[in-house]
Amino acid sequence: MNTDEFIKILEKYASGHATEEEREIVDAYFDKQQLPSDLTPLSTAKTKSNLYRRIEGEMKEVKHIGPSYRSFYSIGIAASILLVIGLFIFLGYGPEPTMRTVQTRYGEKQEVLLPDGTFVMLNSGSSIQFPDQFQEGLREVVLEGEAFFRVHRDTSRPFRVKTQELTTEVLGTSFNINSFPEKDSITVSVATGKVMVKNSDGLKEILLPDHQLHYHKTTYAYRKSADESAIDAAWTSNTIYLNNIRLEEALYMLEKWFDVSIRLSDPSLADKKVIGKYRNPNLRQTMESLSFLLGIEFKEKSPSTYTVIPKTRLPM
Repeated sequence: MNTDEFIKILEKYASGHATEEEREIVDAYFDKQQLPSDLTPLSTAKTKSNLYRRIEGEMKEVKHIGPSYRSFYSIGIAASILLVIGLFIFLGYGPEPTMRTVQTRYGEKQEVLLPDGTFVMLNSGSSIQFPDQFQEGLREVVLEGEAFFRVHRDTSRPFRVKTQELTTEVLGTSFNINSFPEKDSITVSVATGKVMVKNSDGLKEILLPDHQLHYHKTTYAYRKSADESAIDAAWTSNTIYLNNIRLEEALYMLEKWFDVSIRLSDPSLADKKVIGKYRNPNLRQTMESLSFLLGIEFKEKSPSTYTVIPKTRLPM
C-alpha cells in the first residue's frame, strides 16, 4: 500500500465511504485513544501535502526493515494510518467553528464587521449568521432580511451569502440583498464590482454595477433590470426611497423603519403608486406627506398602531 492509498482511506473514512475493514482499523484507534470520530474531508492542498510527506517518510523507514519482517511492515502501515489520523485531528479538523448571530429589531439598524474585515449594514428586522473564524478556501454567511455588504477582497476565498433559495457569490465588491421571509421575492442589487447569483435549479446570473436581479420565491421566475443601486441601498444613509412602489409595500417599509403597525381599511388602497424620498425621516412627517400625495389619512389607534383610510372629502 502506497502513500496515495493511505490518503484515500482517510478521505473515504471522513466521507463515510470506507469499507468495514478500513473502519475497524480507524475505529479501534478512536476507542483506544478516546478521540471523537467526527472527521471532515481532507479539503486543502496544503494539508494533503503535509500529510503526504509525513506518511512517505514513515513508510520509507518501515521498508528498510527488509522482507523477513513483513509482519512488522504491516504493523508499520497500520501505525502510519493512526499517525495520519492523529495529525488530521491536530491540524484543525476538530470541532466546528463557533457560529454567531446578529439580529436587529424593528426600528433598529446595526453595523457588523465580519472576521475577514467585510463590512455589513444590517437593516431593521434582519439577522445574519457567520462563524467566529472563516475556514480556509471559503467565506459564507446566512442572511434573513436585508443587508448591505462591502466585501473585503480575497481572491483565494470567495464570499457567499445564502438567502433562502439563492446564493450570492463575490470576491470583493459591494451589494445589497433584500430577502425578508414574509415577502414573495428576493432582490440582489450591485453597487460596485461583479456578483454571481445562483440556485440549485440552474439559475446562474452575473450582475454588474447598477444591475438588479429580482427572484420570485413561489414561481421561481426571475428578471434582471438596470437601475441606480443607490435606490436599493438608500436605507444605509438613513433615507426612505419610495421608487414608484405600491402603497402596501411602502407601508411595510414604514412598519420596519419605525417599529409600528399600519393596516389598510380598504384593500383597494393597496395598489396606489407611491413616489417619494425622505432623508432622516420621522414618522409623523412621512405620514403627513403620504396623506397629501395619495389622498389618504392615517388614524392613530395607539402610539404604535395606525389604520389607513381614504381621505374624507369636504362637502361643496
